[in-house]
Parts: sequence; C-alpha cells; structure tokens
Amino acid sequence: MEIQDSNDISKEFRNDEEIVEDECPWPHLEELFTYRGRKGDSVLMQCKQCPPSAVISAYKTSASNLKKHIMRKHPSKLNQYHDIITAACHHRKVTASKLSASKQAKFPDMMVAATSKRVPQTTVDTLVINFICESLQPFAVVEQPAFKELITTLQPQAKVISRSTVRGRISDAADDLKKTIITELAKYKIRDKVVRTTTDSGSNFVKAFHVFGAQNNTDEEENEVEMDALDESDHIEYHDASAILDEDTGMEYQLPPHQRCACHLLNLVATTDAAHAEGMNDAYKRLFRSSFAKCQGIWNKTGRSYLASEVVEDKCELQIIRPVATRWNSTCLATDRIIRIIDEKGEDAIGSVCDEKKVKSCEGGFLRESITMKPR
Repeated sequence: MEIQDSNDISKEFRNDEEIVEDECPWPHLEELFTYRGRKGDSVLMQCKQCPPSAVISAYKTSASNLKKHIMRKHPSKLNQYHDIITAACHHRKVTASKLSASKQAKFPDMMVAATSKRVPQTTVDTLVINFICESLQPFAVVEQPAFKELITTLQPQAKVISRSTVRGRISDAADDLKKTIITELAKYKIRDKVVRTTTDSGSNFVKAFHVFGAQNNTDEEENEVEMDALDESDHIEYHDASAILDEDTGMEYQLPPHQRCACHLLNLVATTDAAHAEGMNDAYKRLFRSSFAKCQGIWNKTGRSYLASEVVEDKCELQIIRPVATRWNSTCLATDRIIRIIDEKGEDAIGSVCDEKKVKSCEGGFLRESITMKPR
C-alpha cells in the first residue's frame, strides 16, 4: 500500500504521466473511498476518513491495498467494508444468472420460429417418397406410429401420406422413367448397336432372353427348313418387312442376343455337376464326402474359435478362408487355401488345428483335382 500527498502526486503526474479520469473500477466502495483517476495500471483512491491529502494507490485488478488501509488506519470500518464486498458479489451473481437465463430463453424461441414455418404438403410427400426409395424402405413404413409421430412433430400441419398413395406414385414415377429411357434410346438409335448381353446361367435370365430375346441363328435355320417344306402349290402372300422394321418407335420390347457367362458355367460343372456325380460312383461319393467334410470341419473350427484361428496363423502363417454361399467362387478359393497350407507347411500344420481333421494324401489329391477350374 502506498499513501502519498495529493500535491506531490499531482506534480509527479505532470512530470511523468497524466492522470486519466474515467469510471471507477470499484463503484461499490464509494462509501469509503473517492475515485481520483488512473496512472498507468494503478488506480488512485482517496480515503474519506483520512485528510484530503492522503491518496491510496491500488492495482487496477485488485483492491487489496484499500482493504489493508482500512485494517491499519480504520479498524472500526472493517465490518462495513466486508458487508459492501459481500453485497457487491451477490449483485454480480444475480446479474450473471439473469443474463444466462435470457440467452437460454432465445433457443426455444428459435425452435418455435422454426416450427412455425410451414412446409407445403407436396414437399412433405416428395421427401417421404425419396426417403423410401433411397433407403429401400417398405411401403408399410408410413403406417408405423413412430414414423407418423416423427412427421407430425416436425411439421404439425402436415399429413402422413398413405401406403396406397406411396405405391401408386412410385409406380407412376417408374412408368415415366421407363418411357423416358425408351425415348432416349430411340433417339440415339442404339438398339441395333448392342451385339450381345452376357449374364450368368440363372433360370430367370435364361427365361427372359428366351421369351424376349432376339432370334438366334439356330432358330432361323429351323424356320427356313419349315418354309422349304411347305407345298409350292400353297398360296403364299409376301410382304415387304423392311418398311415395317424401319418404322421403329422404340416402344417394342426385345432383348439383344444372349450369351451365358463361361466362368459361371465352369462353376456349375465344378459344383452342381460334381454333386450329381456322387450318385454315379460309390468310390467317388465316399472320397468326395470325406474330403469336403474335413474341409468343412476346419472352416467351422476356425470360424467359431479365436484360439484355433490364432493357431492357424501362428503355425501356417496364413489365415483360413471360409466359403460364402452368396459367392459361387468362394468354395474353390477356400479349398485352394487349405491345399496351399498343406503344400507349404505339410499335413501336420492342419492337424495342429484339430487332429481328427487331418487331410490324407488321397483326399489332398482329390481336393487338388476339384479346384482345377478355380477362378484366376
């Protein structure tokens, strides 16, 4: 704490820095002190209990010098000083809580303002249909209570579209899209530019191309033979078909010539035909079942047990591949991995997983023959 004569302070300020007269940082202490101004980072306060010439210098962020002055010079005023400080702290807390409450109140107001903005019913219906199509939701989702609550909560004025309406609008949109595609294909005349379409040998594809596909050369030869067999005496009326074909509107449905996937055909030979061969030869049947039963046991053991999987990785330095029903080439790849482990690490490497699944030499040879047509 520093107490100086006011005349000396004024002289010092005139020679060094000027006194800045602004607001007092501690207005609640005006009962005990009078604010005189600032000098740099110091605040000049004059005690009302002391002579006018006594000025106290305190730091701008701390009033500790003022408290020390009261304790040393005016002990009887110490309780009054504490009451003033306590009242000021309470007032500051109340003011801060009111400001915080006013800021928090603005958020619900914004929510009310957002919900008061009405979205047209057509926009809501379009958004719901887009949600169903893009996320592959069933039409019945619009009938679920949770979905209805979601729509009505976000937009109270909106109504939830019905299931039949959703089905009808999606069907209409599909028809419009189909017509647009046909029109565009007819515009660029690419129908005759498609040479052949390759698919797998699924019965749905085979039937579709058989009914709607272009006529192949074999069918054309059969038709020519039938035409030659007609009696020449029969009356036949000929028409120019080129003029009819030139009037192509693009609205007829005809698929291009069909070609089956060679890889899928080889897979059918290695799986379906090989399975049918079990009924033709008993020795083949026993060897086939014993070999793949051990493979299936290895796949099950490593798939169900983390310990077995870690043993395979530690002993064989390779992981076992498990076949997947939805991938027709996975069985060949999984069998090939077992054969690779046997060739590189020996038959005992597979036996470290489970002794009863140890592959014999004859079974190993059979498995090698079964993966001859594996995909490359």
